[in-house]
Amino acid sequence: MARLSMSKALPFQGHLEELRRRLLVVVGAAVLLSVFGYWAYPKVYSFIGSIVGEKLFLSKVYEGFFIRLKVGVLVGVFLTIPIFLYQAFAYILPALERREKMMLSALLVSSLGLFIGGVAASIRVVLPLSIRVLRSSSFNPDDVSRIISYDSFVMFVFQFAVAFGACLQFPIVIMILLYYKIVSTAMLIRFSRYFVVVALLVAGILTPTPDMISQVMLAVPLIALYFLCISIAKILRWS
Repeated sequence: MARLSMSKALPFQGHLEELRRRLLVVVGAAVLLSVFGYWAYPKVYSFIGSIVGEKLFLSKVYEGFFIRLKVGVLVGVFLTIPIFLYQAFAYILPALERREKMMLSALLVSSLGLFIGGVAASIRVVLPLSIRVLRSSSFNPDDVSRIISYDSFVMFVFQFAVAFGACLQFPIVIMILLYYKIVSTAMLIRFSRYFVVVALLVAGILTPTPDMISQVMLAVPLIALYFLCISIAKILRWS
């Protein structure tokens, strides 16, 4: 009986051991990439400073050290996301059928592409445009000076980028729900009129700026990707 119980327990223990090993890989990568982010801080500082186009200020003597540490960790977490997704996919891969493996492989690549594209678009296009609008004379009189905290602006940039990258992951969730027939294209089409309002509300909540430009520039891709998911599901005959 003891031998039998051990043989039944071994597969479960093997899964736990593999999960532990993959988690250690992710944590180790996060630590190493955080060290890299700390080392690359001057380039990150130069890039962030070029976005705002103004001199940034520190309010405390020790603030610069903590900002560099914070930026290093944030860069490390950002760069670890692809490694985490790969390890999660590799962990569940043996339990999947061939068709499921192909589908999830495509979704994994799409997820990374959408996240990187969302982050790049937010920093390169949307954020500079939003800042230009917020710095205009419509909101800032000419005789009023601005003192922008470097710490708050760094967090603002990362929050902006994460909001765009994370929101663009929702098509992956929709495609998985469609593949497993939890929802159908007919249901999504019926909900589409409400989704436009939901997309605008989500964009307004997640974008840290009060201007309509950044909110609309996040909501429009969300709406377009929503209908793209419906079209792809119809072509693949998932519902």
